[in-house]
Amino acid sequence: GSDEGASLEAWLERVDLARAARSSAAGFIGHGPVAHWWLGFVDAHLSFGGAWWAVVPKIVVDQGPMSIVYNTIYTTLIGAFELRAPSAVLRDVRTTWWPSMRSSLCFWPPVHLVTFSTLIPPELKLLWVDAMEIVWIAILSAVNERERASIDGAVDAAPASEAQRAAGSQMRD
Repeated sequence: GSDEGASLEAWLERVDLARAARSSAAGFIGHGPVAHWWLGFVDAHLSFGGAWWAVVPKIVVDQGPMSIVYNTIYTTLIGAFELRAPSAVLRDVRTTWWPSMRSSLCFWPPVHLVTFSTLIPPELKLLWVDAMEIVWIAILSAVNERERASIDGAVDAAPASEAQRAAGSQMRD
């Protein structure tokens, strides 16, 4: 009834649709093609003849170097979609990589116990990972937003010269 319509309206007022669109686009552009290549590479080169223990090195390389690649692509794309200055995007990448990595280490290893097991047929692995990616992008978006807000708050609290204030206001416009 009308209560459902009112709660939908209230929810839509709270949701930053532009941020959601940027985050979705970054996940679609920055994850899908890379994940397709990456999953094929990992299965081809780290399966060790189908050994049951191959899941461990797959998770290690996925959550080590590849996690940094994925999170850097995401943060860079978000900054580009927001038309942020390259120096601001680089600052975002530097400040969000560790919080993103910590969150990634909590989320992805359990997901990849399933991904790299025999529970998911090879032809459905990318679909499985993409479904989990929807959840992950929501987490990563929250981490990035929280880290950027804390940085922006620290920057705003620091004394600034007139030139820095002018440059800052131009970048936000």
